[in-house]
Amino acid sequence: MNAERPDIIDIPEEFRIASTLNSFEPGKVLQFFINHVSFFCTLGGGYIRGYSQATMVTSEYSVKIHAPELKLNQYPAIAFDNKELATKCIIQIGRMALEKGKTAEKKRKKSLPVVNSLYKAIGSYSYCPEKIYLDEETVLDFTKDFRIVCELHHCYPKAYLEYFMNKISMAEDQAYRGLKIPRENPAAEFFHLLNLGFGNLRPPVIKSTEAQIDFIDAVQEFHARVFIIRSPDKRIAAYRDFYKTHYLNIIKEKHQS
Repeated sequence: MNAERPDIIDIPEEFRIASTLNSFEPGKVLQFFINHVSFFCTLGGGYIRGYSQATMVTSEYSVKIHAPELKLNQYPAIAFDNKELATKCIIQIGRMALEKGKTAEKKRKKSLPVVNSLYKAIGSYSYCPEKIYLDEETVLDFTKDFRIVCELHHCYPKAYLEYFMNKISMAEDQAYRGLKIPRENPAAEFFHLLNLGFGNLRPPVIKSTEAQIDFIDAVQEFHARVFIIRSPDKRIAAYRDFYKTHYLNIIKEKHQS
């Protein structure tokens, strides 16, 4: 994590490749991820498509990566503007998550007014601003839920966003799926939902270029070619070279047009 510039987001190459080859804009994927991080979901309450995966990414980072980095594995105190109200809100949301007889989505929606009260009770946000610029043209707006999660876990948005992006690899995903090796990767699961049409993030009309058509034509043939490779590492390496080659061809063609 860049402690000096927590507002500078580094987009890893494999995330760019996955976004480009699937006709997504990286900024839209990140904004959609931000929109689905839910404080309610950090307290349980059941499965909610998209929200569960996105929130698990932040929880996974907080527990596995961030917490061990802190001295004595303890978080510093939070400077609540209204500690009594904040504590009351967190307890109330936790109770809502444990309610029986309601769907998780209904409980999440019911919790929103209390989340708003918690947002106001925290008041001063040291870790997460209201928005940042991904580049000169793309602004990422942080939701109340996302800012609450950042503040309570003392994490800059950069840490969560880069962790999410770094967990997405078309090469790894395709290799593990092809070899039927199960793995827990909520970031990859979230991205897979996008590929299935969740969020409708693709442009309504996609004008296929020659390089994109070449990629589509080559995919099935390549799947068949790597079928005999049973080593996960070797299969991942093969897919990584394949996807990067076609990504570079698409980018080159785009710059020439």
